[in-house]
Amino acid sequence: MDEVRRECATLIPQDINYATIEGLSFECKEKFEIWRPQNLAAASRIPGVTPQALCSLLRYLKAPTQSLANSIGESAKL
Repeated sequence: MDEVRRECATLIPQDINYATIEGLSFECKEKFEIWRPQNLAAASRIPGVTPQALCSLLRYLKAPTQSLANSIGESAKL
């Protein structure tokens, strides 16, 4: 959980598919889809979101394949 606190400013892509994130309960996936938080700090303030869900989300965002996908998406915008 300390890592989540340190990374609270980590941005969450608007086009993220929460259904593909392992470790998230159906309830958390549903809440993230509805609320569409901009960063981990906003995600942590959603009622019912667990510390485990935040860790799973951070792990997904920091995964090398996710970073590659984000950089490809950013390149396409240029």
